Amino acid sequence: MLAHPPSTFWHDAACSLAEPSPGLTANIVLPTLENNADSAKEELKAKVYKVNEFTAKFYHENLYKPEAKMGQEYVKKRKLTNETLKAYQIGFSGKFDELYKELKKQGFGEQEILESGLVNKNENGKFIDRYRNRLMFPICDERGRVIAFGGSYFNDNFEETPD
Repeated sequence: MLAHPPSTFWHDAACSLAEPSPGLTANIVLPTLENNADSAKEELKAKVYKVNEFTAKFYHENLYKPEAKMGQEYVKKRKLTNETLKAYQIGFSGKFDELYKELKKQGFGEQEILESGLVNKNENGKFIDRYRNRLMFPICDERGRVIAFGGSYFNDNFEETPD
């Protein structure tokens, strides 16, 4: 089946090879971004992917900063190599609202930040990072897009604790 986006019609190449059936035609109009009611939802979804992609890089870079000493010591204890950290973009989440501030600085809007689930808004209207002081693992889909995060929370003795 071939879709022709500029003209919003489709043509089934396989059916055109078969004998024509009298009276059997399909005039189907495919949705376009201009006439699709879900375009705003799709646009928000695309922005959330960008938030996730930026966040994965942000967390990964955080792991190498002096403020992430606790995470660095945990990584050493777990014997994770630098090659592994880079291959899986393993990172470290900071404190309170570091991610939120950085996302805002990068030009992301509150809607896509909140929709990502990486930041919460408390009853006082303050934005707080959902994940704090954790080793972070981006989870990717089959296209390589970051769709979620896993986190390992540990205490001062480097013992993993349940959430």
